[in-house]
Amino acid sequence: MESPDLLSRRRPELRRTGYQQLGVPGPDGQLSYTLTFTKPGRYPYICGIHSGNAGMVIVTDKATGTPAAALRRGRAEQAATLAAGRARFAPAAR
Repeated sequence: MESPDLLSRRRPELRRTGYQQLGVPGPDGQLSYTLTFTKPGRYPYICGIHSGNAGMVIVTDKATGTPAAALRRGRAEQAATLAAGRARFAPAAR
């Protein structure tokens, strides 16, 4: 059963369970939010709309690297993941 507020356009709220309801993008496709992690740790997340979309936010005591370096790393990881998926589901050569 779907969460009744899964498709809501309410402002994000952090619930006591740690569940973060972010809503869905509006008609213009835009969705923006900020979430601040105040304690170091590993915070798993999932997408309630796209099954299988999940990840982990890792919060450390001290920042390492720069935001630009993190963006480059993230883009490289995304490209590698997409390439692996394409290879796995590519039609077999005859």
